[in-house]
Amino acid sequence: MPLLEAAEEVGTSNEEIWELCRKRTQTTHAPVTLKEYQRMLPFAQKEKTVDAVLKLLETYIPPFDDKYWTGFDIAGYYYCLALISLSDYRKEDCEKQLWTTIDQFFKYDIGLENIPVLLRNMTILGSSRPVLKKMGAIIEAEIEKRAVNK
Repeated sequence: MPLLEAAEEVGTSNEEIWELCRKRTQTTHAPVTLKEYQRMLPFAQKEKTVDAVLKLLETYIPPFDDKYWTGFDIAGYYYCLALISLSDYRKEDCEKQLWTTIDQFFKYDIGLENIPVLLRNMTILGSSRPVLKKMGAIIEAEIEKRAVNK
């Protein structure tokens, strides 16, 4: 499991990561409602969990060349993005990773077909996190720009 490997690299206990994994397995899809996003709040406050998720996201990148992202934990990926979006620990690193993620979508998701779920993260959490609102606005502008250029 990539998250366990990342946790081991940064010294996060297996028990702490298994707690996150157990919570994640109670879901069947990426977060949609504020309540679903807020499931990550307790984990966003655990420094070692945030460390592990940031480490994971350095290399756990959606396979944009595969339309269905086969073999990729889509829901888990978006819950990890929600977790770092909600974290106050290593805030600059979390924001940097979110900007990197946006850049990855812009670069590799040519038609921006997969970006609406990422945009939803920014929109729903943006009311309490101004930087996410800014990220959402940039995503919306890029979607509009590409739609005009089609």
